[in-house]
Amino acid sequence: MPFSGVPLVSPFPLSDLSPEFEQIPTDIKSFDTVGGSASNIYDVLNNTLVARKFKGRAFAVNYRKAPQYPWPCPLHDVLAAYLYLTDPPPGALHTAVKPEKIVLAGDSAGGGLCVSALCVLRDMGLQLPAGAVLISPWVDLTHSFPSIMSNAETDIIPPHGFIAKPSATWPIKPRLSDRVSEARNQPPPVPGHADTLEPGPERIEREKQREEDGSEKVVQSQEQMFEEMSEAERRDGVPPPKHQRDATGSSTAASERNVDSREGLMDKQLGDTVDQWEPKPPKVLMENPDDTPLELKAQIQLYAETEQLTHPLVSPVLQASLGNLCPLYIIAGNGEVLRDEIIYLAHKASHPDEYPVREGVLRDSPRQAENAKKFTTPTKVHLQVFDGKLDP
Repeated sequence: MPFSGVPLVSPFPLSDLSPEFEQIPTDIKSFDTVGGSASNIYDVLNNTLVARKFKGRAFAVNYRKAPQYPWPCPLHDVLAAYLYLTDPPPGALHTAVKPEKIVLAGDSAGGGLCVSALCVLRDMGLQLPAGAVLISPWVDLTHSFPSIMSNAETDIIPPHGFIAKPSATWPIKPRLSDRVSEARNQPPPVPGHADTLEPGPERIEREKQREEDGSEKVVQSQEQMFEEMSEAERRDGVPPPKHQRDATGSSTAASERNVDSREGLMDKQLGDTVDQWEPKPPKVLMENPDDTPLELKAQIQLYAETEQLTHPLVSPVLQASLGNLCPLYIIAGNGEVLRDEIIYLAHKASHPDEYPVREGVLRDSPRQAENAKKFTTPTKVHLQVFDGKLDP
């Protein structure tokens, strides 16, 4: 998927710029992004046109790119750019730009970054920009919506789709047969889910027991996996949030013990085991329950670890609430593979009460559980879905 730019656009001329900044040639004021989109020339032209349409200036963020700099590096850079405009450091060539004079804009992965950045600003209680323009935003890196497959023939995405081709900078396994195979491990993770990066002591103990008795080597069908999994295994081995753990790693109600001391005991108990922990490959949820699930042997996205793809700031469509954001202008093509997640994003933002997030997100993140109750005001959304595909 192309990693496109995230220009922060001021829709009004910035009269407070210093004389030094005014002397910079016009074609440089629209800073280019060096990403993996169609071409750098396209990025330059696009940002320049946006600035001219707004009769303002485009500040395009050359954020760090994966795989050398995976998530959260790009998000950090976009937030830093926004704060640089609104609260410039000493010696900057501009005075502070008011948030109400800034519009975030991004296409594809840049559009998803805009949504994540807006959620962070909202959660921190900082003033949001005047609005955001999202052009074909990529907001679900788990590829869970039907159009990812059904619109493959009508999109500009190449035939190999989202599977990254081999690269000298990212030595993944080149052959598809090396990257996808029948499952060789029993759950967890549950078919259709990725494993955890933070195992609890119970999960570690179960894995040791399986290695000793050899039960791990017996791989069953998907239906048998679901039938024989314990409740703990159905939770993918994910421990409760740290504020709910006691010294044994079990979930407790209101504990009177000091949180810091509990976490210290947890660290001592798990020891080096967690440091050496390696999550199991994710399992594909099969259409036929009698089939043995497939396992993905290589990282799905270059942007983030497979186990991070369900993080609400990696796939912002999984945010507990997209309410209380600035107005969003969202553009999509009816024939593009991202169509369904874009439409879902628009409806989820404008009707936060009608699109609740799955329980796992609320269980694993106190912040998301709080946001679901806190941000209930609908976001103003204007969605346009064009017939056919969106050409670059």
